[in-house]
Amino acid sequence: MVGAWAWIDEEAGVLRSRMFPVRIGIAEDEATGAAAVQLGARLGRDIDIRQGRGSRILAHPRDDELVEIGGRSVEDDVRDYALP
Repeated sequence: MVGAWAWIDEEAGVLRSRMFPVRIGIAEDEATGAAAVQLGARLGRDIDIRQGRGSRILAHPRDDELVEIGGRSVEDDVRDYALP
């Protein structure tokens, strides 16, 4: 999975993120929880990820090396995907 992210407001923990899981036939995944977990763990802090036209994922790293996530997804478009 290839992704890119950039801070919108680093002090507040707000960032923009895009994921591109092209190996499984998806050009772009708008609001991906798996990427939020990885990024939250790597940064080691609470983050608020903004994706697409209103999707938002909150990630909270815990002391036991797990990451809690929550948020909302907004449907931007309906697409038909076929696995390779």
